[in-house]
Amino acid sequence: MDDMTCVLCERYIHDSEPRIQFESKYICSDCYINLIPVIYKKAGMGDGGIIHLVFNHLIKTEHNRKNKPTVRNYKAVFKKLLHKYNFKCVECGAKEKLTIDHIQPVSKGGTDDLANLQILCKSCNSRKGAKWEG
Repeated sequence: MDDMTCVLCERYIHDSEPRIQFESKYICSDCYINLIPVIYKKAGMGDGGIIHLVFNHLIKTEHNRKNKPTVRNYKAVFKKLLHKYNFKCVECGAKEKLTIDHIQPVSKGGTDDLANLQILCKSCNSRKGAKWEG
């Protein structure tokens, strides 16, 4: 498949995510939702009103965390990260129940690149959630 990177925010769009395709270019669902009122205003049709709300609701209900794929090649990436972080949580130093964490959450534009991944224990990962102090 073509490179599925949003032409507006440059975030990689996973296969399971909703997206808009025009020729060989893609727009992610988040950018599309933000564009609806702009398009309507430029067309002289107000801010999109109810149509914006309907599209927003449809995309947000289809697009949830359960449908997103996890890090590709999870085992290989996990092994590399374990070695990088000396087999312990970067927050508390725990050596059990370790998980992969996105430093910059995917929901805030983060990617699955190794530079954006770290090792956290389940407790620290849960506490961090989708927070990011970028």
